[in-house]
Amino acid sequence: MKSEMTGSLTGQLNKYVNTTEWNGRISSRCYPCPRTPEMIVASNSGIAYNTTMSVRPLVVLDTDVLEAAMRSLRGASFAILSQVGTGAFDIAVSVTLVLEYEAVLTRQADETGRSVAAVGDLIDYLCSVARRQQVFFLWRPFLPDPDDDMILELAVAAGCDAIVTHNRRDFQKSEELGISILSPASFLRKIGVNR
Repeated sequence: MKSEMTGSLTGQLNKYVNTTEWNGRISSRCYPCPRTPEMIVASNSGIAYNTTMSVRPLVVLDTDVLEAAMRSLRGASFAILSQVGTGAFDIAVSVTLVLEYEAVLTRQADETGRSVAAVGDLIDYLCSVARRQQVFFLWRPFLPDPDDDMILELAVAAGCDAIVTHNRRDFQKSEELGISILSPASFLRKIGVNR
């Protein structure tokens, strides 16, 4: 009788584990997340175990990284942009960051010889592979440049490992909140990508 109950409980837990509702509770985030731990339920005890061995880094890409990637196909910024969506790392975006991406890249489109439609396609792609994060708490003013605060707020809200930026000096205070600040070249080395 006890093994039937355990088997039944295990089946229920396995069914529950595979739902988005469970994944949302585990990650305590608004959207299903690829970083959510894989769960396995032991058949003899019904206990759920986290079996994740490693997790892809979750980062926020500062707008200056996308700007640099659009200007040159040879640099570290373009190498990072080329790796988005490949499984090497995950990116987080918020509505305000996507609007900044769009404003800056659209304004720059003429200078780089790219069409506004191509910029729109890039932003659509980034949104389709990124983890969309709502930001509820504002840390402002925290950084020297108020425009950078929204990037820090996103990184904190999403539980990011790092902010990838060319402007490391203005983000130094972010490390107080546990967010690493990496240049594009440093980030590529960290994820093991040679350019």
